[in-house]
Amino acid sequence: MYAELILPLAAPGTFTYSIPGNLQSEIQAGKRVVVSFGRGKKLFTALVIRTTEEKCELETKDILDCLDDEPILGEKSIEFWNWMSQYYMCSIGEVMSAALPGIMNLTSETSLSVNDKSGFNYSDLDQKSRMLIDILDKNPGINISELARFIGKSFGIKKLKELVDSQIVVGQEELSEKYKVKKSEWISLSDEVKSNVNLDDVILKLSRAPKQLEALMHFIEMSGWDGERFDSEILKKSDFMKSCRISPAVMRGLIERGIFAVEWRNESRINTGTSSEVHPPKTLNDLQLRILEQINRQFEEKNVVLLQGVTSSGKTEIYVQLIEKYLEAGKQVLYLVPEIALTKQLIQRLTHYFGNNIGIYHSRLSQQERVEVWKKVNGSASDRLSIVLGARSAVFLPFRELGLVVIDEEHDRSYKQQDPAPRYMARDSAIL
Repeated sequence: MYAELILPLAAPGTFTYSIPGNLQSEIQAGKRVVVSFGRGKKLFTALVIRTTEEKCELETKDILDCLDDEPILGEKSIEFWNWMSQYYMCSIGEVMSAALPGIMNLTSETSLSVNDKSGFNYSDLDQKSRMLIDILDKNPGINISELARFIGKSFGIKKLKELVDSQIVVGQEELSEKYKVKKSEWISLSDEVKSNVNLDDVILKLSRAPKQLEALMHFIEMSGWDGERFDSEILKKSDFMKSCRISPAVMRGLIERGIFAVEWRNESRINTGTSSEVHPPKTLNDLQLRILEQINRQFEEKNVVLLQGVTSSGKTEIYVQLIEKYLEAGKQVLYLVPEIALTKQLIQRLTHYFGNNIGIYHSRLSQQERVEVWKKVNGSASDRLSIVLGARSAVFLPFRELGLVVIDEEHDRSYKQQDPAPRYMARDSAIL
């Protein structure tokens, strides 16, 4: 079998690679793979756009590994990339570089180091992970090409990706930026305490530490203990301390005594779920109702409608009504704004009506934050972002069920990308 790939290079066309037998069940369109390219054997992350059993007459290299369990984008996104490449006269590899968050374009020039602050347990890692950690400990800042020379090209970059995703290993880009992985501490009763069903020994142990005993009683109450089981066995440490108004010293004492066990968990930087304070959209006046009716009627015949109005004329309230209609139909909505500064005000208004299942996407987000939004947009129906508010780069997001695009201030020049290629106009790209 063979695969047609896009490489993030300013080179025309796509590239054909052979699929080795051990990867044939994994490779499919929309997944990222690792390939060697050029005489220098440099490694690149490439994107599969199709697979075929038709024999290639030219000599081909093998794909080295597959990075994704599920496709990171669908057929519509690949069609959009092809259109942008042709319309703006650039290579599809340049479109790929612009579209994907940088951390998803892992190349052999990425310098790698072990993240000592990740809190990982070495003994919990499998053998291949420990081998990679040992090499990185002895060679901090090593790049992927050098790492491959230690243990061979097929050393399992998928395993390295798992370590990068879990923040045990970080690239130079992550080390140089100020953004840190968002982690939070969660507490639960230790296994020793759980085994003591009546908690008599534990209470006796804390008889001379009344504040610690009080904190333990609060935990039992908050976790819903009924004498046999908990409603919630683990609680977020910061929320628990705030609710019970206990000091760090009291919490530290409970942990040191072995009453509480601590677990570090990654915390999403996206506010997901439904807000408990969602408000219905405002009632439109007669003029707004007539405009909304005209827009809906136009959408029956055309895909694009221009709404022209002065500032503070009530356009946003009309947008809100349209967004509600498409969300009820199970569709996703992209709301484009020309300036990042406008997102803060708009996000407050949108969450007022639609809750917290809204993502923000622009260039000032860290690479990790952009990847999270990317995955949430492309996620399953139960875990998918419904609305994304973003600047021009948001047109590349891999929406699964995009139903409506709102382009606010569509005349603004900020929608135009000047350098590097593709030099696209986000407004035109969203329309076409």
